[in-house]
Amino acid sequence: MTNGIRSFFFVFLFFSFLALPACQNEPAQVIGVVDVERVLTESVPGKAAIAHLEQAKAVLQKGLKDLEEEWKDASDEEKRRVLPEGLSALNRQMAVEEQAARKVVADIMLEEIRGWRLTHKASCVIARQNLLDADKTVDVTDEILHAMASKTATFAPLPTVNIKKRDSAQPEKEIGLEPAAK
Repeated sequence: MTNGIRSFFFVFLFFSFLALPACQNEPAQVIGVVDVERVLTESVPGKAAIAHLEQAKAVLQKGLKDLEEEWKDASDEEKRRVLPEGLSALNRQMAVEEQAARKVVADIMLEEIRGWRLTHKASCVIARQNLLDADKTVDVTDEILHAMASKTATFAPLPTVNIKKRDSAQPEKEIGLEPAAK
């Protein structure tokens, strides 16, 4: 019985060595890792988005000041109704602006990532934020940033704020501010 086990072991070992070269010839899978937050903030389109959002914020803040100025002589009750509604509308508009700008940059980033993946025949590219640990050699963030350096982001026009004028004949206006729809 011992000879049978020994023979089986040697036959198994022999066939294992024969199969070993076949295993070594398989190409290694290429995987890339990208630090998405870094790309969104450090890329040329990302910086353009930040500048665009600063401009949008300035427009919306001016709209709030204009609203406050328009309603400064109104009763406290009217101000308590109109000013929070206006502020809420401006905050919603800013959220829309942020989401739209982020989408523009993300679309450019995804286009460059897809190009990198196809060029390098990678099986996938993973966001760094979704990994617990990865070797630095798989990080392609710098390559993506370099590729995005020549890209121009096109954002929607800056928002406009239309203030509803206070009408002393009708003090019960519904709202004091309307951000322009995109």
